[in-house]
Amino acid sequence: MTDSAKVRRRATALALIPATAGVFGASVAWASSHDPFSAAAGAAGAPAASAPAGQTTTPDPQATVDQKVTDLAAKISQAQDRIAQLQATLDAQTGGTAPQPGTSAASKSTSKTTAPAAAGAPAAAAPAPKPAPAVQVVTKPSGA
Repeated sequence: MTDSAKVRRRATALALIPATAGVFGASVAWASSHDPFSAAAGAAGAPAASAPAGQTTTPDPQATVDQKVTDLAAKISQAQDRIAQLQATLDAQTGGTAPQPGTSAASKSTSKTTAPAAAGAPAAAAPAPKPAPAVQVVTKPSGA
């Protein structure tokens, strides 16, 4: 009985080898056809004269990248302008006492004489934390 199980196991393994190879080959073929860099390399390597007259050629990749960089730079400058507007609105609402990003609160309070912390008495320090509990050391082996 063990011999027939062994034969079935070997036959199943031999049947799975071509199926596994087929799945691997199909996944490699799919991945190579969906690779964005291989499409760009194929379009750049092909001469423009070989394209049919009815089809348009792809634009220069460098020009496309330059356009995207220019668009992103414009978006960055718009975002920086928006941040400056929001910071001005925040300063107007808080009377200019809100800490600026990148500055510490201590330097902010010492540089401004109208800040509430600098105008009044210094705030009370927090109480010291409780000491840690004593550690219990076991010097005898357990079960003795």
